[in-house]
Amino acid sequence: MQTLNILLYNLNHSGTSHAAVVLANNLAAKGIAVSLIIVGQDTQSPFNISSNVTIRFLGVKRPGSFFGKIPYVLNSTVAVGNYIQSSTPKNLIVFAKEFGCVCIFLRKIMSMNHKIIIINSTFITGQLHYTKSFLTRQLHTFFYKIFLPKADHIIAICNAMIDDMVQNYSVPRNKISVIYPTIDEKFFNTDYDNTINKEVIFIGRINKHKGPDKLIRNFAKISNKDATLRIVGDGPMLDEIKALAEQLNLQGKITFEGNQQNVLPYLQKASLLVMTSDFEGFGQVLAEAIACGKPVVSFNCPVGPSEIVQNEINGYLVETGNEEELTAKIDLALSRNWNRNEIAKTAEKFHPAKVISEYIKVIEQNFL
Repeated sequence: MQTLNILLYNLNHSGTSHAAVVLANNLAAKGIAVSLIIVGQDTQSPFNISSNVTIRFLGVKRPGSFFGKIPYVLNSTVAVGNYIQSSTPKNLIVFAKEFGCVCIFLRKIMSMNHKIIIINSTFITGQLHYTKSFLTRQLHTFFYKIFLPKADHIIAICNAMIDDMVQNYSVPRNKISVIYPTIDEKFFNTDYDNTINKEVIFIGRINKHKGPDKLIRNFAKISNKDATLRIVGDGPMLDEIKALAEQLNLQGKITFEGNQQNVLPYLQKASLLVMTSDFEGFGQVLAEAIACGKPVVSFNCPVGPSEIVQNEINGYLVETGNEEELTAKIDLALSRNWNRNEIAKTAEKFHPAKVISEYIKVIEQNFL
């Protein structure tokens, strides 16, 4: 098999970076030549990268302000173009739809013929609705409609993303495959503790669409007064939710841990993970929790939770925004004696061995 070139914008703690590194490491472990191309500046990866993976940084600095975004886009486009011109890759596996579209644009204007697979890890319409202004949404939608259909193939990380791309961005359905994100193997090697403690855990970005304020308000209402809540993450709403916890007299009941590179120890200690997002690209922390044998309660938001959570087997799905139901399901989940082994079995479709075999199949179909 020819060298596989994996392109991503940066090496950081994001799920995208983690997914790219896991893919590169597993492909390299199978004897496949892999080159990891990072648009950003040279930095130490927060994840272990195999010595068999070649790494190249293109050196583009991330913007520190809103006004730096346009120069960043231009500099990134030039840097990727220079890389393509000098390296003449036969293929590109591009993490993030934005850079995938840039690569398709460059391929056209440079009259190149390399193949491009885009890995889309976001519910595009939801992301644009919740995070972009009206004008920005229109520009992005126009951009995606032009370039996404021209990819040789797109890998979506859950089935619900297919309809969004087909209906709203004109991508032919036969160009899309679904491959679930892989979970680090360490989450599958956990001893399942069947004792019932009373710790609820939230792991994620502390911002509006993740809904940490909803969780805190409803945690204050649960009937199980022995329960505690642990918040793992950081973000613009952190001071606001700390103030809310004080207002609701939850001092001593809630612990704020900040960002953590390794969430496994926190999942091992918890009895229940709760996710209160308005939308998700997938909701990987749900899959990590069930791989650890821990039940989950999640809003049934677009687009990932319904493909992860199996009601009464590994947790409960709650109508998005229904806070009364959320409170009831948290209480119910805390009171049950769950079968940890049965919960963990529902995460087997996210095991690296299964996911990587599916990637290799798609790569062989499109690159060979």
